[in-house]
Amino acid sequence: MNVFKNVGILAAVFIIALAGSAVGTQFSGSVFHVVGDIELHNNAPTSDWNTAIAETGSIFLDGSTGGVRVGGPFRFADAIDTIADDDDTPDVSGGSYFIGGANADTITDFDGTGIAVGQIIFVESASVITYDVTSSGLTCGDTDIVTASGDSTGWFYDGADWHCFFFQDLDDNGNTWGAA
Repeated sequence: MNVFKNVGILAAVFIIALAGSAVGTQFSGSVFHVVGDIELHNNAPTSDWNTAIAETGSIFLDGSTGGVRVGGPFRFADAIDTIADDDDTPDVSGGSYFIGGANADTITDFDGTGIAVGQIIFVESASVITYDVTSSGLTCGDTDIVTASGDSTGWFYDGADWHCFFFQDLDDNGNTWGAA
């Protein structure tokens, strides 16, 4: 196994281990490209990578299947960002977990530079938020979603629109899924 230590900030946090041959590895500017598998660990390499993953937390990117395995707790966001009051197209480019502002607002889209296809965001309501899903960049059926304080929504970006993949209404009984 070939082990490379980044001499920058990454070296203080992770060891980068290239499983198999280093052929196909390229360093170009700030881009790190690997053909094959990558394992990122928060400890020194051991002879038993599976134990290291289970005990210390790590990320394994499988080059052959395209799969990702996370060992240890998975944190969705480093911080909780607040959506500004009266912002109908809040910037979500810098995070994944947001809490709505104190005002009752209508959101028509999420925006920001650097939003990537496949980005997932979680929005917790601090007040009433109406999501305009009928005439905007948000999709989730044919009726706008109205949330109250404590309710939450999850959104997935496809490159053009944000698709709601969950809505949790704290006033509803979660044990009666699909009941009329």
